Parts: sequence; C-alpha cells; structure tokens
Amino acid sequence: MAENHRELLAFLLDLESRISPLRYPESGQSWFETIVGDGDVLLSAPHACRHMRDGAEKMGEEYTAALVQYVAHATGNSAIFTCRKSDEDPNWLATGEYKSMLAQLVRDYGIRLVVDLHGMTNRHHMGIALGTIYGAASKDVDVVPPFLRHGFERVAVDTVAPPLELPGGIQQSPGTGAERHGFTLVVDHPRFTGGVRNQTVTRFVSEQLGIAAVQVEIASVNRIVHRASTTDWPFEYRGNPTGISATVDALSELAGVI
Repeated sequence: MAENHRELLAFLLDLESRISPLRYPESGQSWFETIVGDGDVLLSAPHACRHMRDGAEKMGEEYTAALVQYVAHATGNSAIFTCRKSDEDPNWLATGEYKSMLAQLVRDYGIRLVVDLHGMTNRHHMGIALGTIYGAASKDVDVVPPFLRHGFERVAVDTVAPPLELPGGIQQSPGTGAERHGFTLVVDHPRFTGGVRNQTVTRFVSEQLGIAAVQVEIASVNRIVHRASTTDWPFEYRGNPTGISATVDALSELAGVI
C-alpha cells in the first residue's frame, strides 16, 4: 500500500514543485529527465509540461511527472518525464528527442513494459482509462487486474456518458461528478485507445520497439494533489486522497507485473 494519505500527498506535491511546466529550458538544460532503475518497466510522462502541437500550445497534464517519479522510486524501475516546456509533443510526433531517449532506455536497460501516463479532466466520467490499442500494444501483459485489486471497477465503454460541457463549449470545473465516477475503469475508450489513429508513445513502443505498452489516462480527481486557480483553469482544485493513493498503488503493482 502507498504511504498514508498525508505523507503521500506531501511527497507528490514536492515532486511536482521541482519541475517547471511553464518555462522553456535555459541554455544547457534539457526539457525532460530520466531515472534509471534496476527493473524492466519504464514509466513515462510526456505531457507533464506545456508543449506545442501543430502550432498550438497545449496545457501540461499535472502531477503525471510526480506520479512516474514516485512509482519509479518505489518500485526500483526507470522513468522518463518532461520537466520543462517544449516545442515537441512526444505523444503526437512520429519521432523526436523524447522518443529517441525512450528507445535508448529500452535498449540499454532491458525494458519489457512501458507505462505511459497522461491526465484527463473529470468531465469524461472515467477515473482511469487504459489504452492498449485494443490489445495490440499490451501484448501478453494483463494490465487490468492491478487496478481492480485497488478498488477500481471496470465498466463497458458504451455505458460511459458523453463529456460534460457548459454553454459555449466551456469545460466544467474539474470537480464535476468526480466522486461519482472516480473509481470507474474503462479499457480502450474510443477517445483513449492508446494510439489507433495517432503517433503516441504507446504505439511507438509497441510497433517500433516491439515490447508491451499501455497508455494510462488519469482523471484529475485521482492525480492532482492541489492546483491553485489560474487564468487557464479558473478553479482551485484538490483531488481525492483516497483515489490518488489507489492510483499510486495500482500503478506500483502494474510496474511489478513483468
């Protein structure tokens, strides 16, 4: 089990504070970091900081860097995560610096499974969405049981309601409906397949590197310890400590299945 909620949240908050999601790297700095462990699982967070996609700036997916660092250290595995703003979107471009380093880590350290973490808002009515490209990416690794053993309940894709929106297309507060769906688990939702149509990290690992991979989309309620109100997202927000702890425990177990 993860540490008690207070200690875990403080640890994640500290890890998140060490990255600079809104700033480009200065001279001599990289926009991503790596952790090398003894295990054969690599945790990835390619969207932890702001990044560019087709000329448009995309918001970072908060606490994904903190989560991969925490789980990597807790399980003795490796990690790669963005730590500063970048003009590269590793989950969109077919090639790039991030994917090149990821491939090097896989080759050099005998990695057999890549767990690629992402963040989604609570408006999707899902607590966790696993993308396996309909099983093609996860290969012979059963990625579902670790989440079920830590309190998540799998539901059929066709039972998930459409995303919530406010008039004018403004997204709902990240707290909307969170307690109701925070422990809902969906596999290969059409919006979160892991890479059927896009050049994702999961697709790259599966097709180009030939090992198992899974994309893990985590709702705000299960990853964000605290976020102050900003101009981009005008809501102060705190996730559910129980959900965050369960997510950490499930990811930690998943990192030990190989």
